[in-house]
Amino acid sequence: DSQVMQLFEPTYQSAVSGARRAVSSFGQLCCGVQNVMTDMDFNLGDYQFAGFTTFISLINEREWAQAAEDGERTAWCGQVGGRCSDDMAAVRAGCGGPSPSPPSPPGPDLCCQCVTSTGSPSCISKCSSKTKAC
Repeated sequence: DSQVMQLFEPTYQSAVSGARRAVSSFGQLCCGVQNVMTDMDFNLGDYQFAGFTTFISLINEREWAQAAEDGERTAWCGQVGGRCSDDMAAVRAGCGGPSPSPPSPPGPDLCCQCVTSTGSPSCISKCSSKTKAC
């Protein structure tokens, strides 16, 4: 498991960075929507994800339902099936309020839980020294 994480982490961090560059409000988004942005960048690559300009604008405007509808109309959505359905359901749910910052720093058990189950970018950044232990 630790070898898999060592191999996966740089790729994942690259997708987080690409999503952060493409979506100006990334840091203010809740974990669920950040995860979708990261997943889409991971799947599409930085350049293609950044090309979803209408979708990204709607995310930045916090227009969750419209963003989900736009995402569902893309060729990408037709190609990835269930991945799109899951991602757009999370976008549609949106962020109910201001995004709270995770506690800083979480204990080792919370870090491992975050890294192995949710993969939350905000948690991983707080737990980077702990990911190898998970």
